[in-house]
Formats: sequence, C-alpha cells, structure tokens
Amino acid sequence: MDQYVTSRDANGKWTVRPLGVKGTHPVYSKSGDSIYFGRNDSAVEAILRVSAAGGAPVEIAKTHGLSFGLSADGRDLYFVHDLADTRLWKMSLATGSLTPLLDGLVPYCTSCWAASDTGVYYLGTDRSSVVGQAIFFHSFQRGPDRIVAQYPEVLPPLGSGPFSLSPDGRYLLCVRVDSPRAECASNRTGKIRSAPWREPPGLQSRLSSRLFEGREESN
Repeated sequence: MDQYVTSRDANGKWTVRPLGVKGTHPVYSKSGDSIYFGRNDSAVEAILRVSAAGGAPVEIAKTHGLSFGLSADGRDLYFVHDLADTRLWKMSLATGSLTPLLDGLVPYCTSCWAASDTGVYYLGTDRSSVVGQAIFFHSFQRGPDRIVAQYPEVLPPLGSGPFSLSPDGRYLLCVRVDSPRAECASNRTGKIRSAPWREPPGLQSRLSSRLFEGREESN
C-alpha cells in the first residue's frame, strides 16, 4: 500500500502528500522525524524506516512485521510477526536485537495491545474460561501477567484494534461488540470501570469504543 502524510499549515488547511514508499501499519518515531513501517509482499519482507520528509527507506530488520508501536522512551519497536501470532516482539532500534516480549495475544487481534512506560496492556484468552477473553497487564519488571478486567463478550478476530493508551496512562481505548449503553463489570483487583465513547449522530454500528480506567496496585 502507498503511504501518505497528512499535514496542517499555519492557516489550518489540511493537505495530503505521498510519502513515496509502500508498506503497512506506519508509526512515527518519538521525535517525529522518522516513520517505521512494514513491507510484507513478494518483493520485500522487512521492517523499514523512512524520513518523515520522504526519501529512500532504510531496512532495519529483515522480518515480517505488523501492528507497530514504540516504547515510551522510543528506543524499542514492538510488533507482531503475522496475523496468527500470539507473541508481541521487541526490537532494539540501536542494535537490531529481537526478543519476544510477551505471549498470550488473541490470534488475529494483532493490534489489541497498548504499551505504557511500565508494561503492556493486551487482549488475551481468559485461562479460566473456555472461550472468554480478558484485558491483561504484562509488567516489564515483574510477573506473571495479571487480569485487569474480564471482557464482557468475545471480540471478532479482525478489526478489533488498535488499542490506545491515554498519555497519562489512566485510560485504555478499545472496542466492544455490544450496545453503547452496556457496562463492563467492575474488576475487584484492578478497580476498573468503563465509559462509552460518544458516537457521532447517525452512526449506525454495533461496534462501540470503550474507555477502561485502571490504576496500578502497589505491592
């Protein structure tokens, strides 16, 4: 897919320009001067970086990659290898070293995760249920992964992401297949509550976004 950049000038006018590269799932670097993306086709299978101003891309890893995200300090790139991958991978942008970060993602929900400065929230299979799902938190400092909130219903395997964490780390934006008025049950250990995203007038959809508010427990 061709990549494009949308920008706004001093007068508030938006313009769209081609970036001049092909790929998927682009994300800006923390500084905003580079863009990381994947190229997974018959010609190229790699993770690449290109200047936000355009130009020739640079290959940083010869591997299949989807659903990219950056660590809080911008030093590591997170991604999954393929659609059915249950692992989230971490690649050092300084050395190119690649290591598995966590295992437990719902297959095909490749972007149902969001990283904070202390860990990763992700949609996983509830081990206590045959078909249930839950939001887990994977800490960078300690284990095992813990359940933050039971998910009210099973999400379809495609089109359910991406998850996004608010800058202050208090809200997790995700998607539910349910009535906009339905509420997620409180989690007694994570102290989680949910609030519906307000749909624009006339939007007819059973997909409604949710904001989960969570506070980390101190041990």
